[in-house]
Amino acid sequence: SSDRPVVDDSFDVALLVRFTDVAALHAYEADPRHVKEVKEVLLPLTKKIQVYDFTR
Repeated sequence: SSDRPVVDDSFDVALLVRFTDVAALHAYEADPRHVKEVKEVLLPLTKKIQVYDFTR
């Protein structure tokens, strides 16, 4: 928790995933294993999912 108003402390867990390029990110997002895990594991445990995509 932070007293700074610019800090988003509305979450408990953060995941950082790196990909070699945008095509690899899109392949990961569409992979049936990823889709299944998100649907069956992640979504039932969460109230909100927030995604930040950064590129160099």
